[in-house]
Amino acid sequence: TQLGFELIGAGDTAGDVEIVSLVAEAVRELALPDARIIAGSVRPFKELLAVCEDRELAAEALRCVHANDFVGLDARVAASAESEAVKAAISELPRLHGGAEVLDRVDALLEAAGIAAPLTRELRALVEGLAPEDAQVLSFDFSIMNSFDYYTGLVFKAYAGGLPDPVGSGGRYDSIFTGAFGDGIEVPAAGFAFSLERLEAARTSAEDAASDGDHAVGRGTEGPLRIAVPKGSLKADTLDVLEAAGLDVSELRDPGRHLIVRGRDTRAGKGAVGDIEFVIVRPSDAPAFVGCGGADCGICGWDSLIEADLNLLQLVDLGYGLCTFIEAEPAWRAGQAERNYARRGSLRVATKYPRIASAWYAERGVNADIVSLHGNIELGPIVGMTDRIVDITATGATLRDNDLVITGRIMDCTARFFVNPGAARLDPRVRNLADRLAAAVKDKHFEPVAGSAQ
Repeated sequence: TQLGFELIGAGDTAGDVEIVSLVAEAVRELALPDARIIAGSVRPFKELLAVCEDRELAAEALRCVHANDFVGLDARVAASAESEAVKAAISELPRLHGGAEVLDRVDALLEAAGIAAPLTRELRALVEGLAPEDAQVLSFDFSIMNSFDYYTGLVFKAYAGGLPDPVGSGGRYDSIFTGAFGDGIEVPAAGFAFSLERLEAARTSAEDAASDGDHAVGRGTEGPLRIAVPKGSLKADTLDVLEAAGLDVSELRDPGRHLIVRGRDTRAGKGAVGDIEFVIVRPSDAPAFVGCGGADCGICGWDSLIEADLNLLQLVDLGYGLCTFIEAEPAWRAGQAERNYARRGSLRVATKYPRIASAWYAERGVNADIVSLHGNIELGPIVGMTDRIVDITATGATLRDNDLVITGRIMDCTARFFVNPGAARLDPRVRNLADRLAAAVKDKHFEPVAGSAQ
């Protein structure tokens, strides 16, 4: 399902130019529409984390960037005692994107953080070494840090055909062949791999792809920006924050039976997003719509993002819809869960959130058998089917009514604005909307929650 190449023995600018040029030539020969090459480097962020005195911060920051969780990154950075310059660089660097001009900002952030060496030299040399037809399809995004420990410098992805996912990716990995040709011999290497399935999809016209049902093909940046918005308890606050950000949500307030309604940006000029389509979905379905290309961006609770486990870029904590994930058991069965665990070697837990529950127990070294339910979770331990539950609570009323007591607090959860990584790298409107939502949240004084597991 993949087709690629390795370039072994050619390093520095010459090697980088060769592999990027070869990818650019390939997408031209394949006549892939709307082809873009998005590049970055792992070196700036790696060197930045190396100067952190707080090693836990360095590890957590890397984890958050790998997980595309910029909300969690900001929360962890805010809680750190590192210098303000280092904290600012850690939060901002993965968010930098655009043309070669962003390289100046990278160097400025690193210099302020105490890193003197210009770590963008290789990227500047790449731009200068490319042929004009190749350079014009190249831009930068420093959120591209996948397989951080594997790559040593340049990383890049190729996008085409309006697809939300890249048609291929690669980069430089100079440490892979160290010692392979003899002790102490270092051999530079780089490579790239195309996904044959995505290449085929990118070559398929939007009309044909829509009819064959294989792909939710992107519409490029010409069509309306498509936003997945939640119905239910998050709807009212979502409408408020979208309106505060300057979007016309009048048709969304009473959509009737319509599943997609039109909207528009009431602002013009820099940062405008133009026409909009609101896709009305269940909060738990919003990640799938965005992750699979049915929408460019969306809003849902952090819990839905965790449970979906999709490659999505989380940009803004919207601060509303606060609920707390808890573990609970019937008050009259106090101590029974521990006795059952000692006897059978596992804890039986009912929940609608199997990923959240499983991760929490795994972190604590507890062997848990998860029983997935879709409603009335409290019944699990009440009827003796499970020992405990993992569920959300806002007021605690349901727990009190059923004589359940909290035995553990897992995390707080609020609504988040998230985007398809492909859309974020190709369509500036989604980043513009993220900036405006962040400003609206600040102005409306929503109180974002740190959200880390307790």
